Amino acid sequence: VYSNVIRRKAAQEAIQEIIDFTQANNTCLLCYERDPMTCHRKIVTDRIELIEGIKTRHLGVIKVEPSSSRKRRMLHSSESSAAQV
Repeated sequence: VYSNVIRRKAAQEAIQEIIDFTQANNTCLLCYERDPMTCHRKIVTDRIELIEGIKTRHLGVIKVEPSSSRKRRMLHSSESSAAQV
């Protein structure tokens, strides 16, 4: 889907705007995807690399907390917060 969208004029203009911005600024494109290979921003960064040769670096999560631990931590944290009120 995104590979078709990126060919549109509006998408090309947006990519050029990103390229122009990166010339004078450190830039970070944010995404919620854990795996950069499944992120639609990868399509954008691949295109920018193709056009300008600008390399990208994907900042990723090294270790993911298991959901059961995360839930316990969140519950414990909310219980502690409620006790302080």
